[in-house]
Amino acid sequence: MTGRSSASNAGRKPKVDPERVLKLLEQGMPLKTIGQRLGLCPTTVGWRRDQFIKQGLLSPVATSHRGKKNG
Repeated sequence: MTGRSSASNAGRKPKVDPERVLKLLEQGMPLKTIGQRLGLCPTTVGWRRDQFIKQGLLSPVATSHRGKKNG
């Protein structure tokens, strides 16, 4: 019950450079590692990931850590 949700994070997103993330992705670096590199929280990376998938830049592979936790 820490109140951590993507909604609470939405107001204060750290500055992410999508081009930078994409460059690392193209080099085959996993998003988790990119997130750690750029100092992002996993939810932020996950949010970006959804954006990338919408743009067709990433294939929507199974994301084990992004399930609906509470109902």
